[in-house]
Amino acid sequence: MLIRAYLTVSALKKEHSAHIPNGTLAAHIVGYTGTVTQEQLENSKTADGGFVYAHGDIVGQTGVELQYESALQGVRGEQTVYVDASGQVLTTAHPLSRKSGSDVVLTIDAKVQKAAEDALVDAIKVSRAAGFLGKAASVVALDVTNGEVIAMASYPTFSLSCFLSAAFHRPTGRVYSPKMPIIR
Repeated sequence: MLIRAYLTVSALKKEHSAHIPNGTLAAHIVGYTGTVTQEQLENSKTADGGFVYAHGDIVGQTGVELQYESALQGVRGEQTVYVDASGQVLTTAHPLSRKSGSDVVLTIDAKVQKAAEDALVDAIKVSRAAGFLGKAASVVALDVTNGEVIAMASYPTFSLSCFLSAAFHRPTGRVYSPKMPIIR
């Protein structure tokens, strides 16, 4: 994800980068990636004209990462190498070049998104100080001229960096609890 005037979910995420430049900003919108599940593997084999996953593929699990998976995925490269019994390369077949997926540009304005997230934190603090439980809140901001979503925030939020492990399949105990699920 790159920050410009708007947020962009980049196809570079398929490289499973260890750098999350914006921490919790728009985490619920962007979503996260993880190793393909058995169910996703099976479903990809029956999808008409869809991408067929292989074990170990990194795929969108929630948010924009999941919704636009087919655009973000790209094409994995491969090359067949023929070797003899001692491991010496005899010949190679014509390689299939790797192709990056597309970028998805969102209408989320990073400054408005940050302001919305900060306002939610402040609202929860005020609610708690007034004696209310103040456990969760959300806000959506639309551009009234065209209906585009310019901010969409939810509290509590989470850091996308907790999903960086390639072997990651579900939130860690430090983030996930049945009373406060990440995905509602």
